[in-house]
This record gives sequence, structure tokens and C-alpha cells, in this order.
Amino acid sequence: MNIMEEITKKYEELLRSYEAITRQLEFQAYHDPLTGLLNRNSLAYILRVEAKRVQALGRFKLELLFIDLDNFKRVNDMLGHAKGDEVLKKVANIIRESIREEDIPVRYGGDEFIVLLRTKTPGIGHIVGERIRRKIEESFGEFGLSASWGVAVFPDDAQEPEELINIADKRMYQMKKLKKIKKQAVS
Repeated sequence: MNIMEEITKKYEELLRSYEAITRQLEFQAYHDPLTGLLNRNSLAYILRVEAKRVQALGRFKLELLFIDLDNFKRVNDMLGHAKGDEVLKKVANIIRESIREEDIPVRYGGDEFIVLLRTKTPGIGHIVGERIRRKIEESFGEFGLSASWGVAVFPDDAQEPEELINIADKRMYQMKKLKKIKKQAVS
């Protein structure tokens, strides 16, 4: 092997290594390291792209489902953060299993998740939210874990896609409040 072949071979090895590292860093930049779901950084971009698609095509709407775990702090406090991480991974899997392949699940932060759903049928976010809540309660009932959720629809509820998060978040808190009132009434 001559010197040029050797240099070319080393260069190609370095290039492959660089490309692999770049792919890994790109994945880490846009995905949550614990659950593997897309992260908050990628949400803003995807939200804008999906909203533009809705505006351009006009055949469907974008529903943003905001999910917050109820009583998750209790899991961390009683069983430790390692068990809490395990629960978050399982919740991410429940979400993946509860949505269509084209829907976009995101770990928004802590114990909050978002799912973006393109739909022609109004109310899909409510159906998916209830499905996820039931599965979480079935899976983690012994911990008293549940989920509250809220839905906002683009362009019906907001003209700017970023507003959807705030609207869905407020609706999720309304559900939390209603659940507490019901719980107090039963007690």
C-alpha cells in the first residue's frame, strides 16, 4: 500500500467516524435522553412546520394534546428517582402505543408530555387523551398515578401555533382542578 492509499483510508475512517458522531449529536439535540421521545427543543420547529402544512393544505387541523402526570411527585418521594425514571419511560411507551404512527409524541419536560395529532375528525385529541389516561391508571394504579390533559386545535383556538401550548396547558389545569373537586366531594 502506498502513502496516498494509506492517507485516503485514514481520511475515510475519520470521515465515517465524524458522520456517526454528528448523527449521534443531532439525535441527542432533538430527543429526550430518558424516553427517546422528541424534546422541547424540537417541538417549536415541528409545531411551526405542521401549522404551515395545515394552512397550506387546509384539509385537516392540528390538535395539540398536553398531558401532565398526577401524583408523580409521590412516586419519586416514596420510591426514589430511579423508579420515577422507570415510570416516565413506561409512560412514554404508553403514549407511543396509544397514538398513530404519524402522530408526534414529545416529552415537554419533567412529567409533562405533548402529542401533535393531524386530524380531519374533531375531538381526536380528547379520545387519545382519555385512552392514555386510562392506560396510565391501569398500569400505575398502585401508586395513585393518573394523568390530566388538555387539547387545543390549530387554527380554531389560536392563530399562532405557539399559543396552542398555553391554551392546552390551561385546559389541562382545568381538568386537574375538576378532578380535585370530585375527589373532595367523594371524601
